[in-house]
Amino acid sequence: ADNASAAGLLRVVSALRQVDSQCDLRVLGYPEWQDSQSGSRSQFAKANTYIYCSYFYQSGSARAQRFAQIYRRYFRKDFAMGYPAMAPYGFDLGYTMLKGLMHYGRAYAGQSVYAAPLQSTLQFQRQDRGGGLVNHKMLFIHYKPTGGVELIERK
Repeated sequence: ADNASAAGLLRVVSALRQVDSQCDLRVLGYPEWQDSQSGSRSQFAKANTYIYCSYFYQSGSARAQRFAQIYRRYFRKDFAMGYPAMAPYGFDLGYTMLKGLMHYGRAYAGQSVYAAPLQSTLQFQRQDRGGGLVNHKMLFIHYKPTGGVELIERK
């Protein structure tokens, strides 16, 4: 899951494609690969890579840019980027929880609540009686060979 193994695997896939351009390969990567040091998005796209995770921040989207602008205005600095980016993560958690509590009250656990996420798709379910809530949503980020990025949401 480390940066060196990601880069090595992407090199192997590239070499295999040079030997046989018709081979249909896909790579399943770790969430840590989203870190910019693991490889460029173009390398992921060339390798037809899917990365599983519970978060993906599209900093170029209009909504994300607006969030960053408002954050900068209130805190007089940019939020720290990481994986996950904690400011959007906190927003997503708070917004989803408040919206769920507003609509369902104590019966919130397990309810489907759509709160347009900045980064993290969330659906909380109670694990056991008296226990806490756990997120049961997952994303697959597909870096397409055509250069696009597709987000596939799974439960």
